[in-house]
Amino acid sequence: LEWLRPFSIGLITESPSPALRACRTLAHNYSQLLRDLFNAAFVSCWTELDNTYRTELSNALEQALTAPDAPELAHTVL
Repeated sequence: LEWLRPFSIGLITESPSPALRACRTLAHNYSQLLRDLFNAAFVSCWTELDNTYRTELSNALEQALTAPDAPELAHTVL
């Protein structure tokens, strides 16, 4: 799950929400805050994606959730 941390930070960094972007440095330094903000950051970015990117992201997440370490990922993300 090494990729999840940079992905989460990327979501916060690229979020259209100024409030989420303002939390980037804190979230980078405090893993619990990063986990707490993941869902909000994901949704804020998801709503800005067009259908092509949504499909690509859905496919990537489906692959990740069917990988051998999927239970740990599902627990972390959900």
